Amino acid sequence: MWRIAVLLVCAVFLCCSDNDSTGPSDDGEIYPLAIGNTWTFEVAQFDTLGNVESLDTISGEVVRDTVIAGETWYVTEGEDEDGIHSGYCILRSDGFYEGWPQEELLYKYPVQVGDWYMVEDDTVQVEDLSESVSVPAGDFDCVRYRIHGYLPIVIYQRLCPNVGLVSVEANLERANGDLLLAMRIRLLSYTLY
Repeated sequence: MWRIAVLLVCAVFLCCSDNDSTGPSDDGEIYPLAIGNTWTFEVAQFDTLGNVESLDTISGEVVRDTVIAGETWYVTEGEDEDGIHSGYCILRSDGFYEGWPQEELLYKYPVQVGDWYMVEDDTVQVEDLSESVSVPAGDFDCVRYRIHGYLPIVIYQRLCPNVGLVSVEANLERANGDLLLAMRIRLLSYTLY
C-alpha cells in the first residue's frame, strides 16, 4: 500500500494534455502527454481532528520524450520541498504506465464502473466514470479510482480524461469502516499543449 502512495505522488508530476476538454471522452486519454505541459498542485495533510497540519505546493513538467524499445516514453520532472524528481511514463491502448524499466499500469483506461486490477498488492477499482469535481483549477467530470490494500488506507484518485490528475484523497480507515482524511491533493493550475 505504501508503494501505491509513493506512486500516486509520482503520478502527480505526470498530468498533461494537448486537449482542452474537461470531461470524459471515449476517444480521450486518461493521462495525455505532451512536452512542455506544466501543472501545479496543492498538497494538504490533516491531523486526526481534520485540521490542516501542513500545506504545500508541488509542480511538474513534461520535459522531453525518448524512444525505448520502439515505444515513445515521456520524461517528467517535478519539484517539491525535497527537490527535483524525474520519472518515465507512457500511454498505451489500455492506459497509463509509469516507471521504466519496471513499468506498472497505474490508470487503466478506457474503463467501466466495476473494473478492477492490481498494482503491486493493492486493488484498484473504478467507481465512477463522470464524478463532478471542483478544484481551484476548475470544474471537471472525472473517473474515480479507489485504491485499497492490506493496510487500513483508502485512496481516491480522480482523473479527467484529456486533462489528467485532478484530485487525490488518502484516508485512514478506522475499525468501524469510517474514513479519516489524512491527505488531499488538488489541481491548482495547468498549461497544456
